Amino acid sequence: MISYRRCASCAVAGLLAVVCGCTIPPAPKKGLGYAAAKMSVEADKSYSKGNYDAALINLNGALELNRAIDNLDGVANNLNAMGCILVQMQKYDDAMRYLNEALQLSAQTNDLAAQATSYGNLGSLYETKGDIGKARQYLEKALDLDTRAKDDHGIAVRLNNLGKFLYRHDNKEKALAYFQRALDISKKGKFRSVMASSMNNLGITFEDQKQYAKALSLYEQALAIDKDEEDLESISLDLLNIASVCEKSGDHARAVQFYRRAKHVNNFIRHRERIEKCDLALKRLDLKLDSAE
Repeated sequence: MISYRRCASCAVAGLLAVVCGCTIPPAPKKGLGYAAAKMSVEADKSYSKGNYDAALINLNGALELNRAIDNLDGVANNLNAMGCILVQMQKYDDAMRYLNEALQLSAQTNDLAAQATSYGNLGSLYETKGDIGKARQYLEKALDLDTRAKDDHGIAVRLNNLGKFLYRHDNKEKALAYFQRALDISKKGKFRSVMASSMNNLGITFEDQKQYAKALSLYEQALAIDKDEEDLESISLDLLNIASVCEKSGDHARAVQFYRRAKHVNNFIRHRERIEKCDLALKRLDLKLDSAE
């Protein structure tokens, strides 16, 4: 089972672009378009800190501005991002509505990369809702669209997302190949955050195979990248991954150290579920360390 995985789909800029493959068109230097772009950037900052409510407020403001100037590309990007944040908040019906509207708009503009984003996001949502057949169909469609658009960044993101889907549904060999291909593409394109995501996915694969040294090396490389990017959301996951592999490999003292660091970051970004995971792990490790003395 893959745990502590970063979000499978979002779209604005920075972190939100990394995990879904969508990018914002170049912003104008002034006017409503500039204001909308600034609000999208602020939304990304809030998302990276785990403040989903603030991210949605900024995205909603950007959405209204983009609608006012009839910027369909901007509207589609905002809708995608809002839909994906709503998935994180487990508001699935609202997310489906936003994501379907984004898909309709990107089809109107014949933007293949934007359509890929919408298909990928919807595919991840369908999997969450248990429609596995439709999920795979949409995820594969997303990869095909990005391939046709020759969007390497999007391709790397789709490969990661489709790989995670395949891994969860018992095609681990193909998933591993997808993760490696995503890493190769992201290294070539210098897509650093996508590179970190690929490393985490490969690390989880090796961890499940009990190749702990390989997994740990990949997790540590991902953490270094995410620290450079100042991405607290991803750092919190990296720290949990390192803690997990340390615990499984028997390095309980180091596992405690990283669970504590992970808890500190998740307290800061107010991620209750991960805080609870840290607390449970620390209690479990306290018992193991006590019995070893």
